[in-house]
Amino acid sequence: MLKKIIKLILPKKIFNLILIIYQSIKYKSYKYLFYKVSNDKEINEKNLINISIDKEKIILNLKNSDLDYNDPKLSWHYHLFAGLSDNKKNLCILEIGTHLGKLTNFISNMFKSSEIYSIDLDQKDELFINSYNRKDKIYRDNFLKERSINLNKQNIKFIEINSLDLLSNFEKNKFDIIWLDGDHTNPQVSMDVLSAYHLLKKNGILMTDDLFFDQNSRDSHLSQGLQPIKYLSDIKKLKTFYFVKRVIRRNAYVKKFISFSIKV
Repeated sequence: MLKKIIKLILPKKIFNLILIIYQSIKYKSYKYLFYKVSNDKEINEKNLINISIDKEKIILNLKNSDLDYNDPKLSWHYHLFAGLSDNKKNLCILEIGTHLGKLTNFISNMFKSSEIYSIDLDQKDELFINSYNRKDKIYRDNFLKERSINLNKQNIKFIEINSLDLLSNFEKNKFDIIWLDGDHTNPQVSMDVLSAYHLLKKNGILMTDDLFFDQNSRDSHLSQGLQPIKYLSDIKKLKTFYFVKRVIRRNAYVKKFISFSIKV
């Protein structure tokens, strides 16, 4: 509450500076204080050039969706989908891991002429119930209601399946873009990456969420998706670029990445 009051009183730059100093004292580290956020933004914007995505197109598409290109809380997979946006082509897009369907809804707006498939576990599956606080029935019911609203679009097809069954549910080489944000641990994540690879058309795009290069950083043990992406890239099956997930000062301690891979 105090933080909100101070934020309202002080000019934005002064408030942000005080917040940075406070966080440095809290974590007893000057690393946070002197971290150059601009370096992360530079990495991402160089990658945009490498994959021929127009920054101004991203800015415009995000603005039209009431999102800010420079918002440190906004994950860069929104930037990437905004940059790839194409309402003239009839593309086929797959999302593995629907969660609340907020991204699914965003993708459907960015690709109005395209067909978007989104898969997640059956709502009666124990794995579904026992994750993301969904054991609580009231919470789970509200979760499902919000998801249903987000998925209520003509070009979205939602399917409740385990991603282990991807290859048996979809034809090979069907998808132009696949977004992978399911189980982040092995063996599931490696199986999902390989299934996604086989479901991609040639020159199709595979993006995966929450990758860690520093395996000693906090929470890195919860995400093991880098290894299969790196393997397919090393054997020249994918050409991969890595985007910093959020351009934010907390990257001084924990930095996540999003992979952007093109099927060769």
